[in-house]
Amino acid sequence: MDDLVVGTHVADRTWPGADTAVGYSLNTVPLRVGLTDDPAFRTLLQRTAGVVTGALEHHRFPFGLLVGRLAPERRPGRTPLVQVSFGMYRGGSHAGADLAPAALNVPGPLTAWAGHDAETVPVTPAPAPFGLSLTMAKVGDRLRGTFAYDHTQVTRTTVARLAAQFTHLLRHAVAAPDSSTSALSLLGEGECGVVVAGGRGVVASVGGVSVHGVFEEVAAASPGRVAVRDGERVVSYGELDAWASGVAGVLAARGVGRGDVVGVCLPRSVELVAVLLGVWKAGAAYVPLDPVYPAARTVAVVGDAGLSVVVSRAGVMPAGVDAECPVVLLDEVDVSSSVAVPGVPVGVSDLAYVLYTSGSTGVPKGVEIAQGSVLNLLAWARETFGAGELSAVAAVTSVCFDLSVFELFAPLTSGGSVVLVGNALELSSVSVPVSLVNAVPSAVAELVAGGGFPAGVGTVCMAGEPFAAELVGRLRSLGVGRVLNLYGPSETTTYSTGAELGEGTQDPVPIGRPIHNTHVLVVDSGLRPVPFGVLGELCIGGAGVARGYRGRPSLTAERFLPDPFGDEPGARLYRTGDLVRQHATHLEFVGRVDHQVKVRGFRIELGEIETVLGAHPAVSEAVVQVRAEGEAGRRLVGHVVPAGGSGDGHLARELRDFLAQRLPSYMVPAGFVFLDRLPRTPNGKIDRGRLPSAERLTVGSGDRVPPRDDTERRVTRIVAGLLDLPADEIGVHDNFFDIGGNSLLASRLAALLGKEFAIEASLRAVFEARTVEQLARYARTATAPPAVIPRAARTPFRPSASPR
Repeated sequence: MDDLVVGTHVADRTWPGADTAVGYSLNTVPLRVGLTDDPAFRTLLQRTAGVVTGALEHHRFPFGLLVGRLAPERRPGRTPLVQVSFGMYRGGSHAGADLAPAALNVPGPLTAWAGHDAETVPVTPAPAPFGLSLTMAKVGDRLRGTFAYDHTQVTRTTVARLAAQFTHLLRHAVAAPDSSTSALSLLGEGECGVVVAGGRGVVASVGGVSVHGVFEEVAAASPGRVAVRDGERVVSYGELDAWASGVAGVLAARGVGRGDVVGVCLPRSVELVAVLLGVWKAGAAYVPLDPVYPAARTVAVVGDAGLSVVVSRAGVMPAGVDAECPVVLLDEVDVSSSVAVPGVPVGVSDLAYVLYTSGSTGVPKGVEIAQGSVLNLLAWARETFGAGELSAVAAVTSVCFDLSVFELFAPLTSGGSVVLVGNALELSSVSVPVSLVNAVPSAVAELVAGGGFPAGVGTVCMAGEPFAAELVGRLRSLGVGRVLNLYGPSETTTYSTGAELGEGTQDPVPIGRPIHNTHVLVVDSGLRPVPFGVLGELCIGGAGVARGYRGRPSLTAERFLPDPFGDEPGARLYRTGDLVRQHATHLEFVGRVDHQVKVRGFRIELGEIETVLGAHPAVSEAVVQVRAEGEAGRRLVGHVVPAGGSGDGHLARELRDFLAQRLPSYMVPAGFVFLDRLPRTPNGKIDRGRLPSAERLTVGSGDRVPPRDDTERRVTRIVAGLLDLPADEIGVHDNFFDIGGNSLLASRLAALLGKEFAIEASLRAVFEARTVEQLARYARTATAPPAVIPRAARTPFRPSASPR
C-alpha cells in the first residue's frame, strides 16, 4: 500500500463555552501520507511531520463535517475515511501524578494524587471506534502502547502478532534510518523462521530413478491387470509395456537416445500413452503436440524445441513439421516387430518432458521438467490417494497440459487403470466405473448442473482456477466422498499444494499446504518473506521446480531465483506471479500479479472482484476485465454466466448491490455482459482475449421507465453519450453512479448539463440529483449563470489556539 490515511485525535477546549461543557472534546484529524516514491525512513519522518503540522492547523474542522463534504463510500461496520488511528499521549503529570498508565488503560501507580496514594485500575473499554487503534505514552523511561480493535474485523492473535512486528519495525528503522521504507522488515528472525517453517511440506522418500522404471516394475508384477481403457479397447500392463518397448526400438533405430527430445503428435488414444512411455524407454524426453492446434503454432514449437524426431500418423501431423525435423509415421512402421532395446539408463536429473505454455508476449515457452520432479509428484499421489482411488482414473486433459501427467502416470505407477475420455464434458457418457476425476472446476460445475456427473465417483480433484465453496456441497450431495482443491503451475510439476475440502468449506476456498518435498514462500515486492495473513507473491521451491525455460536463459533467470531457504546447494524458487495470503494452516489464493490494473488512479486486483462475484448464488462463472472504449474511458466490465437462467437488468442490479456490500465502489463493475458460456482455451481455461466487447453491457435496474418529456430525453441523451450506453437502456430512475458514472464523469456531466440547458450546474447538484428524473427536475428549476462571477477574497485560516 503506497497511500496511507491514519487518524489521530486532538483535544480542544478553546471554543466558547468549553469551560462549562462536561465530557471529552476530541476531534479526529485524518493524516494522509504517500509512499509511492519509496522514501528513506528518515525522509518519511520529515514528510510525516509536515503532514501532521499542516493537518493540525485545521484541527477544529469537525471530522463529521469533513466526511459529509467528501461523501466517501460508506461500508457497513467501517468508519469513513479512517479505519486506523494513532495517538501519542503527551500529558505528563497532573497534581504530581503520572497519568500515562490511565491513558493506556493499564495497571500502574498514581502517586501523590492531591496528597493521596492512588493507582490506576483498567476498565472494560468501550467498543473500538475504528478497526484498529494504537495509543502510546512514555511510562518511566520506556514507551508503552495499547492496541484497541474491532473484534469483528481483527482477531486478538492478529493484533498480538502486529504488535511484535511493529516493535521489530521500529528497531529496524532506528538502526537504519536511511533505508528505504520497502527495505524495512516486519519480521524478526524468530517469526521469519515460523513463517518459513509453516510453508514446508512433508519430507518423504520418493523411490525409483525414472517414471517408466516404476511402471515396468508394476507391469512385471501384474502383467494381466488392465492398464488403459480406450472406449471398447482394453490394454493390459503387459501389452502396454511391450508396445512401449517396441516404440523405443523404433526410436533407437533412428538414433534417438539419452538427452534427446522427441515430439509426439497423436490423437488421444492408448497408442499415445504407449508412445510417451516408449520415448522414456529410449532415454529421451517428450514434447506433446496437440493435433487440433493451428499448424503454425505446432511448427513454431517444433522449431523452438530442437526436436530429434516427431512421432505422428499420416493425416494427423500438421503441414510444415517435416521441414523442421525428421518424422516417424506409425502407419509406416511395424512397432510389434521392432527390436526392443534394453532400457536406456536415465537418472532423476534427466529430462522427462518439455511442456509449452502460452507466454505473456504471445510466444509459447517450453517448461523443462526432470524425471525426479515427476517421480515426486507421483509418490505424493500414491500416498495421498491410495490404490483404490487410483484404480480407475479418468484422463480428460490434453497431454499438452500438465494435469495429464497426473491423470496418466499416477494410476500407471500404482497398478490402477487409465480411462481415456475425450474431454471432461464427455464424462457424462462414460460407460465404465470411474474412481477419480481430475478436472478444472468450471467443467465439473457444468457436469453437475447438467446432471451429467458420472455416478460412483469417489474422489474429485479440481485445479486450474478458483471456484466457490458451494460446488463442494453439490458434489458431496452426489455421493462424492473426497473433494480436493489442487494448485500448481507447470513450472513446478503440476501440483505444489493441495487442500482437502470438508463439509464446512467456506469461501475463499483454500489451496492448502505444500505437497511432499515442496516448500512455499510468500514474498513482498523486494522478495522478502511477509507475515502470516499479508498479501504477497507466491514462490515455490523443492523437488518439483522445473529446470527452466528451454532455450531462454534470461527468462529462466528472471522467474527462477536462488532459494535462500533451500535444503540443497543450488536450490531455486519459482516466482509464480500469483498473489496469495499464507495463514498458519493453509494458503489463500487471491489473484494474479499481472491482472493488477489501475482505473482512475485506483490499483485493483481483478481476481479479488472475480472471487467475490463468483460467490453470488446466481453466478455460475465470472470474469472481470478493464475496457477502455469510447467516452467513458477505462471501466470495469463483468462477464457473467448466470446459474440457471439468463441475465437481465434485475440480475445486474442485484450483482452490483452484492458487490457494493463487499468491495469499495471503485471495484464494482460499471455493468455486466451476460453469456451462455465463457470462451475457453483448448485445455479448458478461460480465454480472456475472446471475451466480447462491452457493446452488450447490461446496466439498467431492470424496471426501466423511459423518458416522459423533452427534458428527460435530453438528459438521457447526455448521460448515454457520456457513459457509452444505448439511450434506450437508461431509465429515468437509474442512478448515474450505478450505471457506470464516477466522480470524474460527474464533473463532465455537470458541464454538459450547464451547456445544454444554459444553467449553472454544479458538481454538487449531480451528486445530489443522481437519476435522470432528478437531473431533469434540476434542469427545469436551476437558474442561469450570472454574467460575472465575483471572486471571494481569500482569508487564511488562523487557529485560535494550538492543539493540546
